[in-house]
Amino acid sequence: MLRPTSLIFACCIAIAGCSKSDTEITNLAEIQRQARITIPASANNLHCATEADHRGPDAATFGRFDIPKTELSLVLAEMPGDRKIEPYAGYSNVTSHKIGRPWWQPESLKQKQAANWSMPGYSINLLIGAHGSKDSVTVYYFNFSM
Repeated sequence: MLRPTSLIFACCIAIAGCSKSDTEITNLAEIQRQARITIPASANNLHCATEADHRGPDAATFGRFDIPKTELSLVLAEMPGDRKIEPYAGYSNVTSHKIGRPWWQPESLKQKQAANWSMPGYSINLLIGAHGSKDSVTVYYFNFSM
């Protein structure tokens, strides 16, 4: 039997729309604003979704894009802190999230590197690796407000 508080909480979730699927974002400026990431104009295979419409202040924005290797520095230049990229050690906030999107396949990357920044109020998490052309990299991100 559900407790009255559990029933009220479940009703609030249903009314608030928390059971909706994630929202796709296609506008580059909006992606960059929500994800707090710079995406070079040359990016292709760009995908982004957010939970922001229905998860409240702890919203996540996640996605992927391909860029020429030479433009990775443009992405990193706007990151907070020391912009340190480390070899992937088997765990990141990107790979820890299983997202049911056909384009969300960070496990398929080769030569993975990870970068994670936590700032007051948000976290930025990147997984970078080879996926297609030898002259390009794929960047996956899972960024969230706290």
